[in-house]
Amino acid sequence: MYSFSGGQQRGATLPQLRTAVLNPEMAPPFVSDSLDRMTKRLWYLYLDSGLYRFESRPNLNRILVDREEMVRSEPDKVRDFAKQTLNDLIGDATFRVYRYPEEDRDVGDEPRLSLVVLDLDQGATEEGPADETAEFLNRLLRQYGISTVGASCA
Repeated sequence: MYSFSGGQQRGATLPQLRTAVLNPEMAPPFVSDSLDRMTKRLWYLYLDSGLYRFESRPNLNRILVDREEMVRSEPDKVRDFAKQTLNDLIGDATFRVYRYPEEDRDVGDEPRLSLVVLDLDQGATEEGPADETAEFLNRLLRQYGISTVGASCA
């Protein structure tokens, strides 16, 4: 009733909803607890300036929360998607691309412009790379390809 009224105020406050739905057998906190749960689950319920109302279009915030939960629940799929997208963007036209090396010997020493793409867990922030990532990069720059050359001669 409050959601689709023709009046100035669209929606109902918590006290208005309590008055509308409470009965003698119901504990007063039941309404506010139910509203909290509904605002977290229902796509068409809006809470604006203390007014609860339903609309015919889904609540964008609720959709985003659901999508974030879906992404968090399947990290391997997200990781695979991110790697595939990155691989598609990089291509092989200009650089010799080394994708996600695990050891310094995974990157060859060639007289050709190369691009090394680190794995997603080897990230950096504005302060710089993580300690493990920095150590790996230093090894990569100092010892690139050494193990590969030694192994092929043996």
